[in-house]
Amino acid sequence: MKPIDTRSLVDRVYGYLLNRIITGSIKYGDTINIKGIARELDVSTMPVREAVKRLEFERMVSIKPRSSCRVRMPSRTMILEVYELREALETLAVTKSIGRVSREKLEELRGIVEKMRELDRETSVEEREKKAIELDRDFH
Repeated sequence: MKPIDTRSLVDRVYGYLLNRIITGSIKYGDTINIKGIARELDVSTMPVREAVKRLEFERMVSIKPRSSCRVRMPSRTMILEVYELREALETLAVTKSIGRVSREKLEELRGIVEKMRELDRETSVEEREKKAIELDRDFH
């Protein structure tokens, strides 16, 4: 039996938009058309507006009232903050999992890391970024 998605509609729209930004199907500088997204998802504009407000709070988009909503280019400071936070979280995760991870799971993780190393050979930047995102998700 497939589990029921109990997240709110706003949470699901937020997840959809965030995933599209992360995977690059909505690019930095692109305008997010609230009515278009609502039509695409077959929802009213209200949950889309709320999801976009959440993205604005997280500094993923900038909203100009009665005008537009654009995906922000992350600043160098923002990128460094994310890496610092990620390093802290991953260090905690490793510390908590010592002795609790099976050999099979470790081998699976090693395989993913090896695939990450092989990405240097990928000549297409777009393809390398896409594969890197997929591998990062698989690893975590």
